[in-house]
Amino acid sequence: KYNSKELPEIECDEEIVKMRNDEPIKIIESPAIYANDQDNQKIESYCDEIIEKYKYEVETHNYSPNDFLIIFPIMKDNVIAPELEIKIQEYWTEVKNDDNYTQYVFLHRHTEGTVINTKDSINATRIMSIRSSKGDGRNVVFILRLTEDSLKIVSNKEKGLVYESHLHVALTRAK
Repeated sequence: KYNSKELPEIECDEEIVKMRNDEPIKIIESPAIYANDQDNQKIESYCDEIIEKYKYEVETHNYSPNDFLIIFPIMKDNVIAPELEIKIQEYWTEVKNDDNYTQYVFLHRHTEGTVINTKDSINATRIMSIRSSKGDGRNVVFILRLTEDSLKIVSNKEKGLVYESHLHVALTRAK
């Protein structure tokens, strides 16, 4: 039988909270955006809001692309991830003002029968699924589209150890 006490409690490092002088977790309200959504204005507006928070972290803490991880419960047919990839790449290209192409962001998509190679994105912002993010620790983590329904989709339609494990992994990816 499933026991919710099987996972360790999630705690914020008080020293980091004092150092940053702000809340370690912020909620970003999201409009209803579904797989294959065609409302580009709604998608772009939501991504712009995320990019503003991304820029704030860069400018406030002097972060680099590899300080960021953006994770989703579900990547299949995700219309937000590719838009964020474009906007983050444009942001860093503008900030760095470098004529040589550098990949500042990497969107990891799972291909059946293969394992995601995180070596491809060591120096870049990573965009990936919660499941793929295990073992990754970055200074800033955006967890997007995390809802009870999305967690149930990746957890065999039930709340239990798999459900809570996905939630726990998502909330513990930041350093």
